[in-house]
Amino acid sequence: MKLYKSKKLLNIDNNAKTIKGQKYKYMTAILYLAPARTSGYNVCPLASAGCMASCLNTAGRGQMGSVQLGRINKTKWYFLERDSFLNQLRIEIKRHILRCKKNGFKPAIRLNGTSDIDWNIHGLYDEFPKVKFYDYTKIYKRALKFVKGQYPKNVIIGLYAKGRALKDQTGFVQDV
Repeated sequence: MKLYKSKKLLNIDNNAKTIKGQKYKYMTAILYLAPARTSGYNVCPLASAGCMASCLNTAGRGQMGSVQLGRINKTKWYFLERDSFLNQLRIEIKRHILRCKKNGFKPAIRLNGTSDIDWNIHGLYDEFPKVKFYDYTKIYKRALKFVKGQYPKNVIIGLYAKGRALKDQTGFVQDV
C-alpha cells in the first residue's frame, strides 16, 4: 500500500484560543489527526459513542475534504511508519522553536488537537524542555500525571460544542 505522507504535520493555528496565547507571547502549533471512523486507526482509546459521534474533527475548517484527507494521511503515517513520522515531527518542532525565537514568541505545542495519544511515550516532552506542551485527555490516569501539584484542586474545564457536537443526541454533550 502506498502511503501518502502529509506535507507538514504541525499547523500554526490562528484560531481564537491560540490568538489569545499570542498576547502572552506564546505561538502554538497543533497536530490534528483523524478519528478511527475515517482513518481506520483509533487515536482516542477511551472515546465513548457520544464522543465519537460529535468528534471535534469536524469543527471549523476540519469539515473540508482536503483537511480531512490531510488528517487521514497523517494518522496512517503515524500508525504505519511511526519512525519516519516521529523524525518529521521532531524536525517540525525544531522549526517551530526557531520560528518562535525569530519572532519573539515562546513555543507551545498541542499534539492532541483531535486525538488522545500519550505522546510522552516517545520522549518528546523531555527532548524539548523549552517547549510548553499542553493537552486535553479523557484518560484520567494520564491527566493526573500532569496535574499533580501544578493546578488548583476541584477545577472543571468545560468546552463549547463545535462541529457535529452541536447536533449531539447521545448525551455526550451536556448543557450546564
